[in-house]
Amino acid sequence: MPDTATAPTAPAHTEDGVRAHSLRASFPLGQALLIASLALLLLLLGWGLGRLFPGLMAPAPALAEVLGNAGEIMAAVLAIAITVVAIVVELAATRYSHRITALFLRARTNRLILSLFAGTAVLCIWATAMGSASAASQWLALGAMSLCLILLLPYFTYVLNFISPVAIISQLSTNALGALRSADAPASREAARRLLRRTVEDLQDVAHKAIEQSERSVALAASQALFGLLHEYRVARANLPASWFNLDESLHRDPDFISLEADALSGINQEGLWLELKLFRQLTALFAQAVPRMRDVAQVIAIRTRELAAEQPLGTAVPLQRLCLQAFNSYLRTSINARDPRTSYYLLSQYRALAQQLALQGERALTREIAQHFQYYGQL
Repeated sequence: MPDTATAPTAPAHTEDGVRAHSLRASFPLGQALLIASLALLLLLLGWGLGRLFPGLMAPAPALAEVLGNAGEIMAAVLAIAITVVAIVVELAATRYSHRITALFLRARTNRLILSLFAGTAVLCIWATAMGSASAASQWLALGAMSLCLILLLPYFTYVLNFISPVAIISQLSTNALGALRSADAPASREAARRLLRRTVEDLQDVAHKAIEQSERSVALAASQALFGLLHEYRVARANLPASWFNLDESLHRDPDFISLEADALSGINQEGLWLELKLFRQLTALFAQAVPRMRDVAQVIAIRTRELAAEQPLGTAVPLQRLCLQAFNSYLRTSINARDPRTSYYLLSQYRALAQQLALQGERALTREIAQHFQYYGQL
């Protein structure tokens, strides 16, 4: 009997050491020091300009009056921005994936804008405390405050664009591909493996919630991103070192491998297909969720699986093709158990097209195996 589908897996939890390191890395101590240094630098710049140009040191009562409440105004603007952004980002994280919050906090543009707001608030407070000691510092504070107010609306637009699910999917894929390109370096190899595993789970999480909320375009985009990652990984794996494919202790604790027997783990380790297997387990779970409520997502998964199996051999082609066959068998059992004949017929059509392509490539053993599966499913 063909291999059956595995149950959907829960999102993976990182190891305690990795989680502690992530918490330490996320504490913005360096960012706080940068804000204070920036404000102090601007204040000293204003003082220096006043020394070079004595006219700038003249008392400016009008500026002092304007800047009297500037610190409070900038603190209020910063509080409003943080409150609105936190609410919007957390709502998006609840709806799609908890990783949205982490991605947003690590975004360079977001850190730059919030640092500018905080640094301007500190600068206004210090400039007000100096009184008329340096009108140049007051002008700098007024200019920075005006810039922050001008950037406020564009910043909200940036936030709304950032948390869109399609943008999140694109950023997750970009980060994963960047880690894959640096995986040949020993120093970044383990971090790249963790990031790839986490990206697969995050993309599956986005697609899972999109199917629950009947957001077809988001589910399709996440499914396509998973196959795109698998395609890029298949091309890049020839340049990866042998240690990359070993199932170490951290992979043994992964939710997709922790329940497997020793013989299965040994086979995965020998073929080096741990990431491919993880991807297909997530795709199988998505297929089971999409049938029959979102058939086009299930059909796209079937099409991309056929295309992947029919690609020209690259390294470990036959083991990956067998993995694709197991996935097709899992898809068929899922659609039959769900009593969805339309999806079952479509799967059989894609399966037949795959058999023809493999026959043209000379893969007779795989073609005969598909024929045996057809006989079984025809009787079923």
